[in-house]
Amino acid sequence: MQGDETASDWRRREPLELPPLLAGALESFYEKGYHGASVRDIASRVGVTVPALYYHYASKQAIMVALVELAARDFADFVTRALRSTPDDPASRLAVLVEAIALQMTQRHRLAFLDAELRYLDPEALAGYRRHRRRVEDELVGVLRSGAEAGVFEVDEVTEVARAILGMCQAIATWYHPGGALSPAEVSGHYARYAMNLARAGVTTAR
Repeated sequence: MQGDETASDWRRREPLELPPLLAGALESFYEKGYHGASVRDIASRVGVTVPALYYHYASKQAIMVALVELAARDFADFVTRALRSTPDDPASRLAVLVEAIALQMTQRHRLAFLDAELRYLDPEALAGYRRHRRRVEDELVGVLRSGAEAGVFEVDEVTEVARAILGMCQAIATWYHPGGALSPAEVSGHYARYAMNLARAGVTTAR
């Protein structure tokens, strides 16, 4: 633990402030998908001309890359902050790690929804995104492996279980809507328990 953080501080986040052009693009991509969104639509949402938009971003692809890179950094940094505030035992770290992933999918659900549009990224941009995602996957693998070695988890295929947990959590962005039946805290708590079941940990999480 560092500074004056408490174990719960990491869960409290301010809304992410995006530059106007990126905010407008995110709205357009979310509503219309990358293929359906146009540069003209993005520019009109922000109140600028198309040439003015091109002054800042060379193409729609460049806008998408900027958003995906921002989302990936925000995601990885949030996970790092969550783990920094967590006791060093595998069960606690798995629960908090999965909570953080689920909170990213709900608190930043529009950014998280961009995962569905990754097929439109060029190979270089997609490789950059995957490097950021690998940071989170590596954390999951490490926690599961240390728990298996300590006898806390019963995991045979650590990498496969980590990918299953990550995929399960990332799917939240496809159905979650603010104001729905479950709050971000409730979703994250449920998914932390699901992850424990996948790891066959035999413990419950405490909030």
